[in-house]
Amino acid sequence: MTKSEMAKSLASDTGLTIKQCKDLYDSFLGNIEKELKEDGECTLKGFGKFTVAKRAARMGRNPSTGESIEIPSSSTVRFKVSPVLKKEFN
Repeated sequence: MTKSEMAKSLASDTGLTIKQCKDLYDSFLGNIEKELKEDGECTLKGFGKFTVAKRAARMGRNPSTGESIEIPSSSTVRFKVSPVLKKEFN
């Protein structure tokens, strides 16, 4: 679902304008990002939990040359679905 499709769906559900719904969408995602940066996790009850995970540096291989390369450490965001939502699909 694209941002525009989500905004149209929210507008029809709430009676807000599409512009207001796009602003709401941006604010919602921005707040999740802010929470992840500050606390390292964001839980949406009944939906799931986003967490920041650290990846350690490691050695890898360039597939075209076979040369060993060092892959630097990094951070990523992981998502774990809530049991309530998971139950809806099983």
